[in-house]
Amino acid sequence: MLKPPAAQPNKQAQDTEQVDSTNAPAPQSESASDDQASLVSEVKKTVQTITDQPVAASAEYSALPVLHAVPAQTAEPSTLGSLDKSSDDKLEVQLTGWGAGLWKIQLTNYDKDLHSEAHYMIRDVVEDPDHEGRYYFAFAARQITINGQTVKLADKRWHLDAQTPGRYTLDLANEDGKKLVTLVRQYKLDGYQINCDQSIINHTNIQLSVVWNQYGIADVTPDKVSYMGDRREYATGYFDPEYDNQRRYIYANKGFIQRKKLTDIILENNQLRAEGKPTEPTIYWPTPKSPDNAQMVWTASVNRYFALAMYRPLLTQPTEEVNGKAQPLLGPDGAFASISPMLIGTPNPDHKALDMSVVMLNMVSKPITVKPNATTDLNLKLYAGPRLKDVLTEQPYASLSLYETIRYELGCTWFTFQWLARGLLNFLRFLHGIIWDWGISIVILVLVVRALLHPLTKKAQIQMTKMGKQMQSIQPEIQKLKEKYANDQQKFQQEQMKLFREKNINPANMLGCAPMFLQTPIWIALYAMLYFAIELRHESAFYGIFQAISGGSWHFLADLSAPDNFIMFSGTGFSIPLIFINFHMTGINILPILMGVMFFLQQKFTMPPAANEQAAQQQKMMKFMTLLFPFFLYSAPSGLTLYILSSTTAGMIDSYFVRKHIKEQEESGELFKAKPRKEGGLRDRMGQYMQKKMEEAQRMQAKQQHNKKKRK
Repeated sequence: MLKPPAAQPNKQAQDTEQVDSTNAPAPQSESASDDQASLVSEVKKTVQTITDQPVAASAEYSALPVLHAVPAQTAEPSTLGSLDKSSDDKLEVQLTGWGAGLWKIQLTNYDKDLHSEAHYMIRDVVEDPDHEGRYYFAFAARQITINGQTVKLADKRWHLDAQTPGRYTLDLANEDGKKLVTLVRQYKLDGYQINCDQSIINHTNIQLSVVWNQYGIADVTPDKVSYMGDRREYATGYFDPEYDNQRRYIYANKGFIQRKKLTDIILENNQLRAEGKPTEPTIYWPTPKSPDNAQMVWTASVNRYFALAMYRPLLTQPTEEVNGKAQPLLGPDGAFASISPMLIGTPNPDHKALDMSVVMLNMVSKPITVKPNATTDLNLKLYAGPRLKDVLTEQPYASLSLYETIRYELGCTWFTFQWLARGLLNFLRFLHGIIWDWGISIVILVLVVRALLHPLTKKAQIQMTKMGKQMQSIQPEIQKLKEKYANDQQKFQQEQMKLFREKNINPANMLGCAPMFLQTPIWIALYAMLYFAIELRHESAFYGIFQAISGGSWHFLADLSAPDNFIMFSGTGFSIPLIFINFHMTGINILPILMGVMFFLQQKFTMPPAANEQAAQQQKMMKFMTLLFPFFLYSAPSGLTLYILSSTTAGMIDSYFVRKHIKEQEESGELFKAKPRKEGGLRDRMGQYMQKKMEEAQRMQAKQQHNKKKRK
């Protein structure tokens, strides 16, 4: 269960409102879906309310007449920005008059698919897959409670200012039509930032206590086909007063929660409520791993490449003195008393199809005081764009630390060092700045990493080869010792150590593969970086030569974020969901097949002779695994398979020279020549440790034999 914040609604209820669809919102852009607009115009909209319990007014506030919303005759849509790539716009945002919410958000400079005329839809209207005709709009106003009196807002048609695109108003009046309160929602664009300036105007002579309720962000659009499955997460940036009581730094490392885990929590609570069992409201923040007393500054929904992040305006323009401190906070410690997730639709449990359910946040403010004949603002901002370093290190995103939404990790977060992955990406970007081709840059990056790791690789391979040959040469003698001391394991170990000393075999050499394990974090970081780097999205390899010679009809290595598509089949193909990956067959991918061949050859040339029958069985199993790797990586992005193929090929060339060096040492007698032990070195310490353990075992055995004789 997620930990509840300090403040939360008194009650959770479900209430379904039918919304008049006479003038359903329809987008004005040519890029909008006509079918969707037609459908929405013909069916009734339904708004589901989760937290409808009115907040009781304090005795110091005067009672108001019964408030009625004065809706517009039509729910006029409005469009901000443009999808023209020659313009300076980054977004096109389509708004709806229903609740003055967000209809669609499309990115101007990012296509939906490679060479597609459709732009990437980072968020669309949310249609409930379980209830036909029920729609939800992100950021739409839901309801307002004024001096204890609640008025529904999401089912009302807001007035669009004809002179100001993106400006919606709704008047709340008494029975005589006298205007008492005006609600204003003004949307503006600033690059990838959507400003939502909200005002509550009090036309009365009494002070108002207002509780504002609206939708927040929703899921970012999922990838249709993702090699590693649904990688969407929700992230939160927060202050940690325990370590930074001046609130100068914003953290996010413990503010991530997987979307699937969040939906599981929601479903669990829904089940408990259905069974009539008591349950806490599904509070979104704090997360199970977040620090105690952490204070939310922003929250974001992210997928592999894009993010939707919601936050309050900055206190000032970022300067060195204030360090971009945020004002006031977004979460329970600031403007909103609670932020809770609601699940629209039922998630697909078998993950064999695209999950059509949507998580949307519901936000309830703390009581807001509006003085007589005055105005109070509750402004919000929304980032809708790529998880790209060049963008998120600019202001105001840098002061908010929104670049923390960029993470390169696989399942084992603790083993994927972010600083290492980012360092590798920076070097890859440096290479691309010189070469201007991501495919060649990946190959050069792999060669550079291989060259830096060559000393470790060489040492590990020499030690493994040497130990394998030595163990193979003494196998007959070890077998005799096993037969002689079959019933005395400790004596066998003593005699085996004695044999090692006689044959000049250092048991510490068994750690010859240890340097290989030291390289593992580098390869994992490189793997994760290449998978999540948006820089590779829709980028071709080798200057697009395969597309150039085919007139653009050959898709081989046309997109490093997708399989290499050496030969594409007609149709959508088929998928086989596995434990960690999603095998998707749309054609013949040649890089994984070549990679499997290189794996097999590498093992054939580098694997030392089997010292015993058990080692021989293990080697057979490893050879079998080389046949599985091409299958597991068949649907992997070509940037990944190009990196693995390049690394394997470079490893084979590297091992050729190492084997040549080993052969020369063996012929000259240097390979098995005893080297003086370095005092205090790793091998010396390991030898001393093993000798100490053997002596302890001998003393223990002698003591046991003495006690046995004494009892007799």
